[in-house]
Amino acid sequence: MEYGNIIKRSFHITFKNKVLWIFGMLVVSGGGGSFMGNSGSSFQQIGTEMDSNQMSDAFNEVSNFLSTYWQILLFVGIGLLLICLIAMILSIIAQGGLYKGANTASQGVKVKFGEHFKFGLEKFWRVLGINILLVLIMLGGILAGFIVLIPFLLLMVIPIIGWIVGFLAIFLLVIAFILFVVGISLFVNYIYCYALIEDNKIKESFKKAWHLLRANFGESLVMGIILFGITFLIAIVALLIIFTLLLVFGIIGYILYESAGLTALLILIAIGLLIMFVIGLFIKGIRNTYIFSAWVLTWQELSGKNSRETANEKTVLKKKKKTAKPKTKKKKATTKKPTKK
Repeated sequence: MEYGNIIKRSFHITFKNKVLWIFGMLVVSGGGGSFMGNSGSSFQQIGTEMDSNQMSDAFNEVSNFLSTYWQILLFVGIGLLLICLIAMILSIIAQGGLYKGANTASQGVKVKFGEHFKFGLEKFWRVLGINILLVLIMLGGILAGFIVLIPFLLLMVIPIIGWIVGFLAIFLLVIAFILFVVGISLFVNYIYCYALIEDNKIKESFKKAWHLLRANFGESLVMGIILFGITFLIAIVALLIIFTLLLVFGIIGYILYESAGLTALLILIAIGLLIMFVIGLFIKGIRNTYIFSAWVLTWQELSGKNSRETANEKTVLKKKKKTAKPKTKKKKATTKKPTKK
C-alpha cells in the first residue's frame, strides 16, 4: 500500500475542501478542542484550616443559595442537557457527512455543505446504531476482562506466589485491552466506510469490515500508527499555540489588573477562554478532516485490492475450466451378430 500517497492526498483533500472543516468541528465527542488543565491541588489545605463553625456557615450559605436560586439552577441544568443533546445529534450527522464528503473530494468532485449535511441527516439512525453497537462491544470487552481478572485477584490473598500471578494477570489483561482498543479503532473506520459510502446495512457493514481488517491487518495497523503520529504532532502544535496565548494573556492580564482592577482581568479571562476554545475547535476540525480522509483513502485502496484479487481468482478459475480437457466416455465395444444366410 502506498502510505506516502495516502498521506499526501489526505493533506490535499483537507486544505482544498475547507467546507469539510465544519463537519470536523461538529464531530466533537467528549470535549475535543478544550485545553484545560487541573488546578485543584490547594483545596485540601484550605479545608483543613477551616474549623467546624466555618464549615457550618459555608454549608448554610450553600443551602440558602440553592433554596433561593433553585429555579435558575434547574433552568441552567436543562439548558446544558439540551445543548449536549443538540451537540450529540450534530456530531452524528457530521460524522456521516464527513465520511461521504471525504469520499466525494477524493474523486475530484466539489463538496457541498448542504448536500452532505442532508446525507448525514438521512444516515443518522444508521450511524447512531453503529455507535451504540460499538459502545456495547467495548463494554462487553471491559466486562469480560473484569470477569477473567476476578479469580486472579482472589489468588492475591496468597502471599508472594499469589501476588506474582495476580500482577502478571493484570499486566497481560492490560496488554490485551490495549490490543482490543487498537483493533476496534481500526475496525470502526471500515464499518463507517461500508455503511455510508457503499450504503450497506449495519450487519453487512460489520461483516465486510471484519473481512477487510482480517485480510489487511498489517497495512491497517501501519496506517493507524502513522495517523497516531500525525495526531500527536498536531496536538503538540496546538499546545504550543495555547501556551503562547496563555503567556501573552498572562502578561496583559497582569498589566490590566494593576491598572484597571479585577473587573478588567475577569473580562480578559473570559475573552481568552473564548479565543482558546475557538482555536481548539478549529484545530479539531482540521485534524478530523485529515484523519477521516486518510481512512477513506485507505479503505478505498484496500477494498479495491481485495475486489481485484477476488476478480483475478475468478478469472483464473474460469481459464482453468476452459483449458481443462473434457473427459471422454469410453465407448463399449460392440460385437456384431452374424447374419443368417
